[in-house]
Amino acid sequence: MFTSNRVSWDDIFIMNDDGTSVKQLTTMGKSYDGHFTPDGRTIIFEHELDLWKMNVDGSGQTNLTNTPDKIEAFPVVSPDSQKVAFLFGWPGGFEIYTMNLDGSDRKPVTAREVDWMPAWSPNSQTIAFSSARGGSFNIWVVNRDGADLRQVTSFGPERVAISPVFAPDGQQIAFSTIAAGTAWEIWVVNLDGSDPHKVVGTVGDDRNNSTNIAAWRTGKFLIAGYQGNWDPYFVPQGDGELVRIISDEKDDKPSDWWTP
Repeated sequence: MFTSNRVSWDDIFIMNDDGTSVKQLTTMGKSYDGHFTPDGRTIIFEHELDLWKMNVDGSGQTNLTNTPDKIEAFPVVSPDSQKVAFLFGWPGGFEIYTMNLDGSDRKPVTAREVDWMPAWSPNSQTIAFSSARGGSFNIWVVNRDGADLRQVTSFGPERVAISPVFAPDGQQIAFSTIAAGTAWEIWVVNLDGSDPHKVVGTVGDDRNNSTNIAAWRTGKFLIAGYQGNWDPYFVPQGDGELVRIISDEKDDKPSDWWTP
């Protein structure tokens, strides 16, 4: 699944993982960050800073939050299909919230910090996120009920760490990172914070380009690569070689990858 401006202004599309059978799902514009439910039948996405859901064929588009004075973004569905984690924001701060898939039972997980970009662990018990608490954007984890908050990366102000994604076995986290004077890269760190290291460089090894991780499945990363425009790439784990899925002069930025 990806967001593209190939037809209008940022709508959600799906395709096969070999780049075939591209299909547009939304036509409203300003639609981002689509994520599948585990059964592949429903998509939760952001539109105009509210969270929406739709069927995988694009039908049944419904506003779940409808809060014009607040911000909801970066929705991700738990692997057990019970909850959606998302950014909840207002002027002055962002928190991580959860809610049911129908929009009910909204609850804060973190409190009044700059916390965003949540990701679920494979067992649905832990949420990773990027936070600026302490003055630098690092990766943190917390239990789904808000207990046991822990810092994973410990970078200073010279490096930013965002967009966490759990490994399929839940023991590592991949994330996007950049340091002053360099380009965006994909790094991996153990869940206890040990051994942070680069696994994917930027597209074309050019600091003006960028890479951003979208998903991690067994043996492979799905990333967004920027080289004049955004395209989706697969990267075999342990290889680091970027394989472009589709190429278009417009932006095609992947957000999720569903496999049966």
